[in-house]
Amino acid sequence: MQPVDLDISQLEETVSKINGIFDCRIVAIDDEIKEVHVLASPRRMPKQIVRDIESACMARFNVRIDHKKVSIAQLAGETAATKEADICLKKLSLEYTNGNLEVKVQMERHGQCCEGMALGANTPTLRLRLIAQAILSAMEKAHANSQFVLEEIRKEEIGRNKVVLVSLLALLDGEELQLVGMGLLDDSDTHAAADAVLDALEKGSC
Repeated sequence: MQPVDLDISQLEETVSKINGIFDCRIVAIDDEIKEVHVLASPRRMPKQIVRDIESACMARFNVRIDHKKVSIAQLAGETAATKEADICLKKLSLEYTNGNLEVKVQMERHGQCCEGMALGANTPTLRLRLIAQAILSAMEKAHANSQFVLEEIRKEEIGRNKVVLVSLLALLDGEELQLVGMGLLDDSDTHAAADAVLDALEKGSC
């Protein structure tokens, strides 16, 4: 059973804010969700998008979404590019040497390419921080008068899913922004950490 007096518009708004989703329409009859139609970017797997939808709806509204009722249409080519955020991770590499880890990234922002790097001890916790710091260092090069501070990045469980959550402080042209992001942890916490940072940056329109 879904909550009584379910606000479908709020549910659609929440789903539309998920990383990689452009738009959402939900069909409900007597507060029971029958269909969830999503327009999404091709850069994320449909399975990941569905899991994010399930997690977000359960965490915020205590609404359980049946994955069989979710229909995803993924755009390709120029149409998706115009809607999608202007920040793109082109390459992510990890190099392990003598107990240390060097993370290198290649980013693209508004068509401008930039590189970032972070070096530190190779531990499970620090690996996530190094990935985030490498991405943020690249963003500082691409965005004049900017500074990004990594406050926290960690793994969490939401419902049946594991995610990586990140909290950032962004200083953009003298304005201070608090940004948070989430990445679904499927097989690799490396990519989940990168997705979480990109999710936060995209929400801040960095």
